[in-house]
Amino acid sequence: MVRPAWWEHLLSLRDDCIRAQCPTVESMNDFPINRCPEAETGLANENSSLGERTAARNPVSVDNDWAQALNATAVVSETNSQGIITHVNNKFLEICGYNRSDLIGKTHKVINSGFHPPEFFRQMWQEIQTGSVWRGTLKNRRRDGSCYWADTTITPILNAEGKIVKYIGIQFDITPAKEQEEELRNSQGRLQKLAANVPGIIYEMRLGADGSISYPYISKGLATLCGLSEAELIADPGRLRGQIHQDDRPLYDNSLSASAASLTTWWWEGRLVLPSGGMKWLQLTAKPEQQPNGDIIWDGFLIDVTQQKETEDALRASKQKLALHFQQTPLAAIEWNLDFEVAEWNPAAEIIFGYSREEALGRHAAGLIVPEFAKEHVNRVWQDLLSQQGGNRSTNPNFTKDGRTVMCEWYNTPLIDHTGKAIGVASLVQDVTQRHEAQAALNQVKEDLEVTLAEQTAELRKSVAQLREEIVYREQTEEALRQAEEKYRSIFENAIMGIFQTTPTGEYLNANPALARIYGYDSPEDLIGSLNDIGGQLYVEPNRRAEFIAAIDKYDLVADFESRVYRKDGRIIWIAENARAVLSPSGEVLYYEGTVEDITKRKQVEGALRRSEERLREKALREAVLNHLTEQIRQSLDLDTILETTVQQIRDLLQIDRCYFSWYRPHRHQPSWEIVKEAKHQTLPSGIGIYPEVTVWSETSLKLEMLRIDNVAAVSDTSLREFLLAIGFQSLLSLPLQTRGGELGVLACAHCSGARPWSESEVELIRAATNQLAIAIDQAELYTQTRAAAVAAQLQAQQLSQALQELQQTQTQLIQTEKMSSLGMLVAGVAHEINNPVTFIDGNVAHATTYFQDLLSLLTLYQTYYPKPDPQIARFAEDIDFEFLMEDLPKVLASMKIGAGRIREIVLSLRNFSRLDEAQMKPVDIHEGIDNTLLILHHRLGDIQLVKNYGDLPLVECYPGQLNQVFMNILANAIDALDSHSDQGKITITTSIIHPETGENRQHHPTTLTAAISIKDNGPGMSEAVIKRLFDPFFTTKPVGKGTGLGLSISYQIIVEKHRGTLQCLSSPGAGAEFLIQIPIKPSN
Repeated sequence: MVRPAWWEHLLSLRDDCIRAQCPTVESMNDFPINRCPEAETGLANENSSLGERTAARNPVSVDNDWAQALNATAVVSETNSQGIITHVNNKFLEICGYNRSDLIGKTHKVINSGFHPPEFFRQMWQEIQTGSVWRGTLKNRRRDGSCYWADTTITPILNAEGKIVKYIGIQFDITPAKEQEEELRNSQGRLQKLAANVPGIIYEMRLGADGSISYPYISKGLATLCGLSEAELIADPGRLRGQIHQDDRPLYDNSLSASAASLTTWWWEGRLVLPSGGMKWLQLTAKPEQQPNGDIIWDGFLIDVTQQKETEDALRASKQKLALHFQQTPLAAIEWNLDFEVAEWNPAAEIIFGYSREEALGRHAAGLIVPEFAKEHVNRVWQDLLSQQGGNRSTNPNFTKDGRTVMCEWYNTPLIDHTGKAIGVASLVQDVTQRHEAQAALNQVKEDLEVTLAEQTAELRKSVAQLREEIVYREQTEEALRQAEEKYRSIFENAIMGIFQTTPTGEYLNANPALARIYGYDSPEDLIGSLNDIGGQLYVEPNRRAEFIAAIDKYDLVADFESRVYRKDGRIIWIAENARAVLSPSGEVLYYEGTVEDITKRKQVEGALRRSEERLREKALREAVLNHLTEQIRQSLDLDTILETTVQQIRDLLQIDRCYFSWYRPHRHQPSWEIVKEAKHQTLPSGIGIYPEVTVWSETSLKLEMLRIDNVAAVSDTSLREFLLAIGFQSLLSLPLQTRGGELGVLACAHCSGARPWSESEVELIRAATNQLAIAIDQAELYTQTRAAAVAAQLQAQQLSQALQELQQTQTQLIQTEKMSSLGMLVAGVAHEINNPVTFIDGNVAHATTYFQDLLSLLTLYQTYYPKPDPQIARFAEDIDFEFLMEDLPKVLASMKIGAGRIREIVLSLRNFSRLDEAQMKPVDIHEGIDNTLLILHHRLGDIQLVKNYGDLPLVECYPGQLNQVFMNILANAIDALDSHSDQGKITITTSIIHPETGENRQHHPTTLTAAISIKDNGPGMSEAVIKRLFDPFFTTKPVGKGTGLGLSISYQIIVEKHRGTLQCLSSPGAGAEFLIQIPIKPSN
């Protein structure tokens, strides 16, 4: 600020504090400063705040011009040594709006704005009371409540003894400069925030009239984008152009020249060579503006478009490869539109169905290849595909052009646009007619076997039933049998089936000859004398006797109790026993009796039948496995999956120790074999790895000949035998294959736990599997090449889509944040404006109370010394009800004091709520934030009942402004829901602490205390479908124009992403809604 010479002369008071330099009353019309007698008699020196302070008396006369200039320009005031204002000039009255009578005799508290803390004024008084000159900036309050800034100098005036007799204050109004400074600071802050969040750099480039180029401004991020720091580019502006690829530099220069000549937007796209040798694609957009001196300034934006360029190139190549694969694949590839009409038809489809592409295009599936009986099933599959609820795989009979029926497997994929809506279906079709017929034949054989087994089982059950009937009959006719004992004995002795009676302890009481013959003994006596422990001597399984007795005890009798027993000669046979317990009148077991049938031959027939069935099943299973293996390896076009499936399926089928696939690597430093996939027994170590070449094995494989070794120990070649024994092989079956690319591979089966001869069926199975594997590998290699390009293109597209989505979310949140910031500034402004008059009222109420007490004391003295006032005074006192006035006025002043205090509390709450721009985490009182939010929403609560169940929460480290925004969004939504609800509205707010050892959400914060806030209303509630989308951006259930759908989405990001917490909604229709917020009290790093 430039000051006139006379002002600089006046400021010399700071250094000399010379009272006599002030003009006299006679020379200053507006600002009278009386001469001080003490100032004319002495000089005093003391240290000032700058190191030295000098006070001297040196009177100097000043003319009227000097005084007028001072009064016209400066705001001047004079106070006594106690700070009471003794004089102010007209400029002082003009700037503060008070009359001189309002100020004289008062302190400067009259114009105190409340902006500066009390400590500020204490330090100022401490300084000037030592005699030092004070210089600083003050924010004062006008009479109308507005504020102004003043550059202030306060000079103490000392007498000859060095005592302060008065103070002179001189001020200049700097309010406009302060406002411009604040606006500039806010503008710079907004620019820095914008530059820091854009996905590129913002810059300003100047083209001088002399052709020179400079960069007045560059935002951060240049080093990341170009490998060049901002300082380097500012120091050498030509470096950026020097890094441009030489093929793209002419276009750069031409576009710059064209923009400069026409003053139109400058756009350029090209490659930039990085200092590291890498390369990027950059895109530049800038708008020019010509300056008065002829210079041109471009304000522009520079971004990296490398990924976009690479994605475009990859997508172009992928489309070409996919088109080639579409024409060459052996699977029929068909594309359908939404009307189930053919949109694309490849050559394989022409071969399977007989229709040419031209004949098939545009035709409906029902009239082309779908039989009448399958239309309903196909239509259901089609609807599932369009609704994306299934139908991806099916097996259907289809018609060909020549009327044949073929069985086809369909692999269907819905074609989805960017909105998630189906626009068609792509199908891959495989003709599985032969496999289907083979499976049908296998099923028929299985059914025939099951019928035969069922018939034999039925006959056996019939015999058992008859035997049961006989046993029951014998029990019922026991008396008749006793009468016919001789007949029974004859039957006993001549029966074909063995008959016995045994004690509970396991000894034979009686046995017929047939039983002796069955068990290989010469006579029943020989049997009874030899077997005195049936359970230990007869049965092969020692516990079988106990099971026999337990069954009789449980069911009273047993039938067809089959067991293996020892004959006398040691041979094992199968028997079937039917027996019961004979009881005494008291219910004790006397003995067991029953029959025994030798069922060894039946068991042998059953075993033979079972083995035959197992052989048939094994053969059918192997064929099915081969078909299944062929299907599996052709279903996948991933080489690793094909190889892994093949070795696992073959090992499971043959029940061998190892099955692996290896590649021959002839081009290494030394030729070798690399095992890439294996299936092995869990106890064996992994064989994955690289092994040296074995000459005999390699020569056999290179000739594409099979290597079959039933017993490794019998191999004549020493090197091969030693190698195989070293890796633990006892048997080996190796079949080579060669791919179209010329690579040699080997599918090998090995057994390690012993020698294992290989059957011809196994060899044929492995040979067929190898052939199918070779075809699948060729297809996989072609598909891998095509898929790699497609995946790369798809990945780039996904990354671009994700980046776009993140940018949109950031933009949306930035807009909402700006809105809330604007609301915060508005609230802060309103709070500030309210606070000024309230502070004035509060201060004046205090003075008014003091004055009233003084007046009351004066009146009391009057009443004491003049108890009989003048009649007119007495009448006036009665008219105004003087006694009531004296009693009521203190109450009025007290109520004004309480009201002003309440307003100050409201203002403080508004200020706290408006802290939306705080960027750092800080410990805050959650309850205070909730209360501040409720205060803002108080006008909307109306008749809604508010219940606050606050727990004992400590201070929580968080972003207070953002957390206030979450409370505002949730509470505002609750009020909106209750406004449309007919019942009495109620909002319940509950806070608590969740400890890590007892909390419900320990998976989120396993080691920290968690603050939980519940906001619950009794509104109409929400459905499950609404809750699932509640936190999606732009989703709202409010009418158009009443909601943006951003509040809860932003709240979710604030809680989950910013505070590492959780935000949940619990609701159901008619049951209200509850929002649960959980955030760590002290977040981890």
